[in-house]
Amino acid sequence: MLIAQLSDPHVTTGPLAADPASGLHRALGTVLALRPRPDCVVITGDLTANGRPDEYLALREIVGAFPLPVHLVTGNHDDRESLLDTFGGTPCLAGGFSAHYHVDLPDATLVVLDSLTPGSPGGRLGDEQLAWLDGVLAGRTDAPAVVCLHHPPVAVGVPGMDAMGLADAEALAAVVGRHPHVVRVAAGHLHRQVTSAFAGTVLTTAPSLDPGEPDHDRRGGAGVRRRADRLPAAPHRRRWLCDAHRPGQPRRRAHLLVLSRRCSGTSRTARICTPPGSTGICGAGAHRAGCARTPGAGTAGHRAGRFRC
Repeated sequence: MLIAQLSDPHVTTGPLAADPASGLHRALGTVLALRPRPDCVVITGDLTANGRPDEYLALREIVGAFPLPVHLVTGNHDDRESLLDTFGGTPCLAGGFSAHYHVDLPDATLVVLDSLTPGSPGGRLGDEQLAWLDGVLAGRTDAPAVVCLHHPPVAVGVPGMDAMGLADAEALAAVVGRHPHVVRVAAGHLHRQVTSAFAGTVLTTAPSLDPGEPDHDRRGGAGVRRRADRLPAAPHRRRWLCDAHRPGQPRRRAHLLVLSRRCSGTSRTARICTPPGSTGICGAGAHRAGCARTPGAGTAGHRAGRFRC
């Protein structure tokens, strides 16, 4: 199972429409060129720039003809009602009319959360949605689960962004921590790629696809804007192998590919939940035999990517 993550395309209309549309088109084209080809794509929020109905129609024009399933996540730039008006009842929202939903893929469960708080750049899930998440995760424990939302539930050292993070991050951590088959939490919002331990698993964020959007510097302000004509032809790719295995049950794996508009020319792979003493791909991206857990880290530490090879 291969899941490609994109984030923050900020699709819009009018004079500023070209760059965001180009960034999303190019990223989707790269997804199709990957071998093996991903099974689906998830876009982790800020789907549009302003949440206007015409922007969601523009987004639908881009993703509607895409040959792979595309799953959409709300962000602080989005408008929930406009999203549901355009994509409700379609596979982009798992055929339903809710911005939080889950998709039972053949070898994994994709869970999409809605952290949008109208009128605020920060996010919140709320008790009702967290209880729903707990029930969904408890309902299928024999397959890896990937949880997607827009606002990252960790502080990353960028004060301006940390101030507009997920308000109930601790409550989310409590839910995720009860379910060891959650092998990845995927988020956006930061406009940069970050990897962090979270609730016994791993959190990854994907940068913005919009060539005109700045990255956020350490002071919390806007960094350098990248001109579209200076961008590389292919986005950066990072692959994570998420493996949840229980004795006596078939092994199921889910890969998460994090794609952005930047390309370093390299692809790195990490093995999650590797049984002690097995042969796999370690955190350094190299094939090693007998990759051992860090002493004292325990299973949770190994799932969080702390390796000794």
